[in-house]
Amino acid sequence: MDKNQAEAIRKLRNASKISPPFFNEWILGGSFWSKQEEIILSVRDNRYTTVRACHDVGKTYIAARTALWFLYSHPRSIVVTTAPTMRQVENLLWRELRSAHEASRQPLGGEPLKTRLDISPDWYAIGASSGDPDKLQGFHAASGDILIIIDEAAGVNEDAFEAIEGMMTSEQARMLMIGNPTSDSGSFRASHHSWTYANKIHISVFDTPNFVNNGIKNVTDLAEANLDKVEIVNPYLVSPRWAQEKIDTWGIDSPMFQARVLGNFPSQSVNTVIPLNYVELAYEKEHIEKLKNKGGPLRLGVDPARFGNDETVITPRYGGYIPEQIINSKEDTQATAGRVKQFNRPRPVFIGIDVDGLGGGVYDKLHDDRIDGIAEIYNNSKALPDATGLTFANLASQLWWRARELFIAGELAIPKDDKLVMQLSTRRYKFTGRGLTVESKDDWKARFKGKSPDRADSLIYSLADILSTEREARASTGRDTSSKIKDRMRE
Repeated sequence: MDKNQAEAIRKLRNASKISPPFFNEWILGGSFWSKQEEIILSVRDNRYTTVRACHDVGKTYIAARTALWFLYSHPRSIVVTTAPTMRQVENLLWRELRSAHEASRQPLGGEPLKTRLDISPDWYAIGASSGDPDKLQGFHAASGDILIIIDEAAGVNEDAFEAIEGMMTSEQARMLMIGNPTSDSGSFRASHHSWTYANKIHISVFDTPNFVNNGIKNVTDLAEANLDKVEIVNPYLVSPRWAQEKIDTWGIDSPMFQARVLGNFPSQSVNTVIPLNYVELAYEKEHIEKLKNKGGPLRLGVDPARFGNDETVITPRYGGYIPEQIINSKEDTQATAGRVKQFNRPRPVFIGIDVDGLGGGVYDKLHDDRIDGIAEIYNNSKALPDATGLTFANLASQLWWRARELFIAGELAIPKDDKLVMQLSTRRYKFTGRGLTVESKDDWKARFKGKSPDRADSLIYSLADILSTEREARASTGRDTSSKIKDRMRE
């Protein structure tokens, strides 16, 4: 390389360092919409940038291009990226990073592997799962220039945040946290409420081009929008049609609507039994595979439909793994009992049936047919002995709290089903004279305009056998699970 080439590269690098949008446009050949540009400029100017954003606004795109900008405009720099699972690290941010690197208008140097990009021994980018905090320690750039990108930040555990803070000691260090605000506690939430030193960026659907271009400024505008006249100016970003559908599917007060449409954290003033972020972690592919391989005896939870548009739901559970739910409408008790009997290879060791409504007929039919393991579940019956040390108002409250423990401890894997996730993450609780009391089905239905939480309740009933067996109750609600909960939910 002659002096003229070296000088040209130096000038290009300085221009890129000063102007990240220049690097993205003239080097990578990409473009930003306004909030993406705000994010990368914030990383340039602030040590801490934290972004809470709704669904599908190009979070992975901006995170990957911020990583490349920082790496190539800061000689001998280090970029460390993390996310809750290795699948998210490899298949989301690093897939986008590799794609941008390959499509670059100018040769960048280095060859990105699955989760590593080396320019020289002390100049590189690397990706690691936050599930192994030890792999997030010991990174220190000789130049002082280090960038940490925390993708899907709501799902990153507190041990990982502690490890990451050890890399922020140099004056030039930068941190970018970005994700859907699904957590009701932890460092990501704190970064938007109590970190006075962090630059905070909020993105709702109403900030995005497909909404701004059509004059959709709030939920009222969204509900009244004529979707046939909406012009989609960016097909890669969230659409008004998707958001309008979620008004009915989730309800505007649900944690899912608040986080994924409005870009807001779930309110801490409402006592939600199962935090949304733990429900969403339960359908991650890596997590599902782990619990599927672990397996366990088959147990069923059965919630027969009572009337109207309610669903009859059967939930099979193999240990902590729930592959799918069997869902039907307007089905009589004979047909439901017949579906239960189809589970015979393997045979269920427990079948919990809600008998407060039409379930009594299902139970009677299975009893007459001498099906083993069936149990009547009366939601308002007395709670069973367990090792939690809590007083529960009734069995339903105890089962819901049991589900909370298992989700937080990472001991349940569920299918990715928006209705199931919404129903699980919106049940409330309070303390009354009778003890810890979880919201009844009828009260929940009143809040959600007559919808019924049948999918969540069916799952809950599949857990009743754990509490009915003394030996299993000690193992499942005692020290082992408590320690796992503390590990995943340290505040």
